Amino acid sequence: EINRLNADSVNIQTGNPAQFSPLLTLLVFGSLGLFLLVTTKPIEERWLIDFVGLTLVIFFIWSPGYSPQWILYLLPIMLISLPERESILFTAVLVLINLLEWPVLLSRGMFWALYSLVPLRTGMLILLGWRFYQTARDLPGSEERALRANQ
Repeated sequence: EINRLNADSVNIQTGNPAQFSPLLTLLVFGSLGLFLLVTTKPIEERWLIDFVGLTLVIFFIWSPGYSPQWILYLLPIMLISLPERESILFTAVLVLINLLEWPVLLSRGMFWALYSLVPLRTGMLILLGWRFYQTARDLPGSEERALRANQ
């Protein structure tokens, strides 16, 4: 922490360099987003909400510095876009994972828990992205599933 006050240390590299170039991962995730944009059908205005949710999920998975507060961007989109029961389930699980991560485990120095929490959170974001993609693409049967879930 002393080095952050020293202006001469601004160009000194600390930590390990990245294993993969950020430009390479940006190319991979950008092409994934472009593919998903091309394969969806903008039939109605609700498509935009689903696709914004999908874009946020792709960005959160790509970003190397995930922050638990980012879930607050997804909560309103989930509650608007997905069926009621499904959105409440996604909201509860993602909020519980984030609460378990910071106030419970990491604040007590239990960094070993990240080996299970990060894949769990990433898996939930992938599943959420898949659901956004399904609703944005309007796959066959998605309307029937949504009607059954709301009943």
